[in-house]
Parts: sequence; structure tokens; C-alpha cells
Amino acid sequence: MEFGYFPFDLNGTLKSTLDEIRALGIGCDEWEVEREIGKLGLRSDVLARPLRTLSKGEQTKIKLAALFLKEIGFLLIDEPTNHLDENGRALMASYLAGKKGFILVSHDRALLDAATDHTLSINKTNIEIQRGNFSSWYRNRALRDQFEAAENEKLQKEIRRLETAAAQAKHWADQVEASKIGGGVCRSETKSIGGRAYIGEKSRRMQQRRKNLERSRQRAVEEKSALLHDLEKNEELRIRPLSYRAELLAEFRGISVFFGENVICDAVHFQINRGDRIAL
Repeated sequence: MEFGYFPFDLNGTLKSTLDEIRALGIGCDEWEVEREIGKLGLRSDVLARPLRTLSKGEQTKIKLAALFLKEIGFLLIDEPTNHLDENGRALMASYLAGKKGFILVSHDRALLDAATDHTLSINKTNIEIQRGNFSSWYRNRALRDQFEAAENEKLQKEIRRLETAAAQAKHWADQVEASKIGGGVCRSETKSIGGRAYIGEKSRRMQQRRKNLERSRQRAVEEKSALLHDLEKNEELRIRPLSYRAELLAEFRGISVFFGENVICDAVHFQINRGDRIAL
């Protein structure tokens, strides 16, 4: 089976976008290409333009349409909604919903819900596949995590109980062991209960009980570990800004931003003061 990957690089130097598509070895008539890109909201006149004159979003659509026109056996599509606006993402979701034979990797949950019917999850210790879109998988995962977290709490309580019992048994065993050399039992008491033989047997039993409790605790720990192997925690994100004495950190005047020869914004003035938080 042949596999294809998106995104990929086109030649980028040919006369027209149609030439770029045909250079991939796609044996389609021009009307078939026009029909395919039309499903993604592109007009046919883009095919006559050089690829470099197309926006990033238009290039994304051209590349994806070309892959499906090539009829490769199976596609791995990685983040196809990059460079697309809201309308473009909706068109992409509708387009992929009508296709088969691909794995879609995306942070766009709406796209995943609209375009997929199975979800493959790469967990910490295994890989699972489940019928349904992302939302159904996410609900099932949340319910499973909730159940496993409740079971974990029960196990933690049991482990604490076993640890307390094991510590107590060790303390008793140590006391009895010390009495074998006369450290904790008087001579008259030793004679009355059968002497050192009795104390030795009692010590042996206490040590055995301690070992049994330790094995039970270890089994509980192993069970806990097996239960929690797929639970994930969100680590706390801490931002510690550096301290500056000056109030004004930077000032920009008359800034212009270009994309190629196109002006994105012009004559921008702004300041960055101590403590400001700026979103890009």
C-alpha cells in the first residue's frame, strides 16, 4: 500500500499552479482538478496563477486536493487547518468528511468531530482505537479516568492502613527480639511463660506476620500502579517575570509590518511597560 503525507512541498517554480499539480504525476483532466479544489472553496482561476502568488491557506487547499486526486492508498494528514480562517476550517471539515482512508492529526476539535469516525489514542503505556469521533472518545476517557481516580483513592487508604499495621508489627517483633537477650522481659516472667524457646517462637511469628503485611502492602502498591498507568496530570504552569527598575521597557514608533510586498499594518505606535502582558 502506498502512503502519502500532508503537508509536503511542491516545486514552487513552475509557471502555473496546475503545472505544479501535474508535476506530481496526477493524470487528471483540468476539469477534474477544478471540481476538486471547488469543494474547498477555491475558484478555477487560481490554477493559472503561479503557486507563489497564492496565500498560505490557498496553498494548503491545493496540496490537500492534489493528494486526494493522486488516489494514494492511505494518507497521514497533519494539521490541515493551519493558515485557514473560520470559513476555511468549516470547508476543510466538510471536505474531509466526504473522504476515506486517512489518519488526521489536529488540535482542532471541531475538525476531528466532523471529519473522523474512529479515534486512535497514543497513551503513556499503550495505543487504543475507539469507534466514534473525538468528543465521544473524550467523554469515555473522562468517565474512565474518574472511575480509576476513585479506585485509586480507595487503594491509597488501604495502603496507608497496611503501612500502619506493618510498622506496628515491626515494632512488636523488635520488642520480642530484644527480649531474647533479656532486654525487655524479666527473669521470673521468662520462666513463667516457658523461657527462651517460647520467646523465640513468638519472635518468629511476629516477624512472619510483618513479612506477610509487607507483601500485602506491596501487592496493593502494584495494583495501584496498574490502575493509574493511563491517568495524566496537568502540571502547574508558573510564570516568573524578571524584575526591572525602569517603568518603561520599550517604545515603538512608526512600525510597519509587511507580508511580501503587502502592508499588514502601518504607522503603529506602542509602549511596553513593566508588568504588561502582551498577546501575539
